Amino acid sequence: EAKLARMEAEIEKESGDIQPRFTIMGGKGGVGKTSSAASLAVWLAQQGLKTAVVSTDPAHSLGDSLQLDLNGALQDVPGLNNNLYAMEVDTQEAISNFQTAIRDMVDTNKQSSGGGMDIMGQLKLEEFLDTLDTPPPGADELIALAQLLKIVKQGT
Repeated sequence: EAKLARMEAEIEKESGDIQPRFTIMGGKGGVGKTSSAASLAVWLAQQGLKTAVVSTDPAHSLGDSLQLDLNGALQDVPGLNNNLYAMEVDTQEAISNFQTAIRDMVDTNKQSSGGGMDIMGQLKLEEFLDTLDTPPPGADELIALAQLLKIVKQGT
């Protein structure tokens, strides 16, 4: 609790800064990462700061914490003056979409039989895609970070 209070005080002190900031909750299972992230996000939104909270937890408990049915798209959390947005990343869906996009690119290059296929072959993209059938540890966090950066770039 004391650590959260210090974080809140620091955020309150610097709330005039409009640069995007990121707080990442990590730790072993069952320690309260999702509950802490949801609580902090609501508090920040109540302070008038535009806030996004993103979860990579396969259990999808962020929606439970916020009493919403969340999915892979950023959505407004009602009652906070459009200051809080939340999403639960579906890692398997994101990986599947990535695999489909790469396979389509490889197929297109095969059909065009241009110089791009040489590069595709050298990169061994088709073999790489097979490794994503069983994503390595940390892939879900990497995907969530990529989606968050996309959101920041869009200015949503």
